Amino acid sequence: SLWCLGAQRKGMVITKSLTIISVDTGNKNIKTPNTQPFNSGLICHGTSAPPLSVETLRYDGKYYSLTEKRIPTMFDKTETEDFYILTLFAAAKEIAAQDGPKPAYRKDICLALGLPPTHLQELKPKYLKYFGRGGQRIEFTYNGTHYDLRVARVEVFPQGYAAVVPYLGKIRDKTRSYIIDIGGYTTDVVMLKKGGEPDLDFCESFNAGVIRMFDQVQRVVRNRHRRELDDYMVDAILRGTLDPGDAIRNAAFEAASSYARTLISSLREKGVDERLVHAVVSHGYLLTVDVQPEHQMEKVLYATDELTGLIGAVVRMLPTKSVQDLQLKSLKKKFKDKKFAAGCSREVIERGADMLGRTLDELMEQTIAAMQASPAANGN
Repeated sequence: SLWCLGAQRKGMVITKSLTIISVDTGNKNIKTPNTQPFNSGLICHGTSAPPLSVETLRYDGKYYSLTEKRIPTMFDKTETEDFYILTLFAAAKEIAAQDGPKPAYRKDICLALGLPPTHLQELKPKYLKYFGRGGQRIEFTYNGTHYDLRVARVEVFPQGYAAVVPYLGKIRDKTRSYIIDIGGYTTDVVMLKKGGEPDLDFCESFNAGVIRMFDQVQRVVRNRHRRELDDYMVDAILRGTLDPGDAIRNAAFEAASSYARTLISSLREKGVDERLVHAVVSHGYLLTVDVQPEHQMEKVLYATDELTGLIGAVVRMLPTKSVQDLQLKSLKKKFKDKKFAAGCSREVIERGADMLGRTLDELMEQTIAAMQASPAANGN
């Protein structure tokens, strides 16, 4: 877990008796290292079990299930119980993924969470109290399996920083490095000083995440064409996997491009290096912008972004759930199955391979090898 690595690199003492559960409590998706992301949508059924066979969690006498309609965006997620229940779902899934199927689980855990850098000071005390629950044991059932957990420790990190922790050795000598984390609700910018420490004077969180872009696309299409689009439809239109007709498609791309230009302007005003701005912008080539990747690093990012997502989905299907056991033939088979991880654009992967002058097999083989060699994959 990158959160675990972050704690270790910061010198935090976490005893071996604690199971580290790192959860990204996004406004759009909830994610853990070894499970599929799930939508931040939640239904409370009260004291009656849901009538249909769905993923169900029972806590404090009430039944909950997940839904595809996400919870409205929240700045302070401690205001309701929703994100606590979603975190229980995430913890149950992650523990089962780490330990394998069991009739019951009893654990003391360290819960690792992230916050936008500029919200860290204000919200961290609330997170510690909200998720820690005073260290009391929490009992619940998930899909009929009993969980008995105690959150013995809560650690809160700046969002984005944990992702670079395994690579600090490579950037410590750089005069400055940037982390740009485009999330659901915010885009977080952190500058690292020489030595790899965050420069807190440079931290910024813009209210310009993917959810807000989707909202803008939906609003434009609704006003112009009286057509309602949900998040999945917007995503599919921008990825080219859904054809709503020329008028709606053009309106969607126009709104998304306008939103991207606003974000780019915000990054420039903040003083982010222009070369890095170009790298971020070209990442969305022919999706939301027409800025083509030019430098080798930009082409690699463009080619591997969708591919690493596909690899992650394939790895989760393996018995060991380890990228070390992934073979090229398995990836190629899933690549051809357009219904598998349909959100990963095969067209972008193929276009990226062409940009790099490599065959699809070469790009896949080199990306698998790079992921297998990464510090995060080897627990370093």
